[in-house]
Amino acid sequence: MKERAIRVLIVDDNTDAATSLSLLLRLSGYETSTALTGASGIALAESFKPDVMLLDIGLPDMVGYEVCRTVRASSWGKDISIIAITGWGVDNCFSSSLQAGFDHHLVKPIEFADLCKYLSEWQTKRSTKLGTIPNDQ
Repeated sequence: MKERAIRVLIVDDNTDAATSLSLLLRLSGYETSTALTGASGIALAESFKPDVMLLDIGLPDMVGYEVCRTVRASSWGKDISIIAITGWGVDNCFSSSLQAGFDHHLVKPIEFADLCKYLSEWQTKRSTKLGTIPNDQ
């Protein structure tokens, strides 16, 4: 069975940042989709079914913590790896991210190599745990 590309959803109100990160990830072999608000990110997460969600905390309509809690509370969002990608980097932001259900917290500007390393490690753990990710999911 051929393994499909990891699906990454980027939720960031900065259109240029979201588009640029999406392009870089696509060039690296990931399947991506973007949303510019928390509400659209939640709706897209349900339909796109990402493996990984890169979520800004400072969104215009909802705080990213609320988006993360909403996704985690859904039946389809429990297994998504949710990573905070934000300018908020003080210590209490890290603990707030963990309490909201984030798996990881990266401070902007992020190093693309660090993100790719995390995604690669996540893919290895996921493949080991579940076998390959089928094309039809």
